[in-house]
Amino acid sequence: SSALKTRDIEKVIFGGDLLVSEDGDHCTAGFWARQDDSNFLVTAGHCAKDNTHTPDGNVRFYHDTIPRYFVGEMTYYEYQEVDYGFILVDNPEILVIPNIKNVNGAYRELFIIGTVDTVTVGSQICIAGAFSHVSCGNVTGINVSAELRDGGKLEGAINSTAIVQSGDSGGPAFQFKDRFPQFVYLAGIAIAGGENFSYIEPLNKILDDNMIPVSYNPILFDFDTPP
Repeated sequence: SSALKTRDIEKVIFGGDLLVSEDGDHCTAGFWARQDDSNFLVTAGHCAKDNTHTPDGNVRFYHDTIPRYFVGEMTYYEYQEVDYGFILVDNPEILVIPNIKNVNGAYRELFIIGTVDTVTVGSQICIAGAFSHVSCGNVTGINVSAELRDGGKLEGAINSTAIVQSGDSGGPAFQFKDRFPQFVYLAGIAIAGGENFSYIEPLNKILDDNMIPVSYNPILFDFDTPP
């Protein structure tokens, strides 16, 4: 009902949703991860660069919706050689759901059911960016070193032909489960790119041993019967 107050509506942030810092810099939500009892939203670390910091040294981020609302503070980030940041989300109104937004696809939401340990050159990989939406391409290199336009460097990155434009940084990179176009395996996050190339930070460069990406249990789904 229209009488519902905002606080009665649960908030959802998917991979591929638009985030904005307090200073107005845009990035894309990557994926949810848990460490101990804390929930983190993972995105690109360079999103916090050159932003106003709290007295604790953190950067505040918002979900860029109408109305815009506070997500949490990026409590840790790096953007040299590796590029990732962790936004601590302790607002109980925000649901932790391992879905990826897919606005232009037959399935409007994609379900994360696991992770990719290693990608192979030539395999398909896709990125969900807030501006480019879901773009797929092929892996053209692994363990790549890259010099970025802003002077940053990447080491150990994945190179692909998927599209990444400004504001897509941090968006989830993933591979589809064979024959099941609504289910995906998380591979990393987008860091930089252009019209026909992208650099991806792989999961093994992002996650600590005790930080686990949130995903659905594949047992919940019937994969014996193709769609």
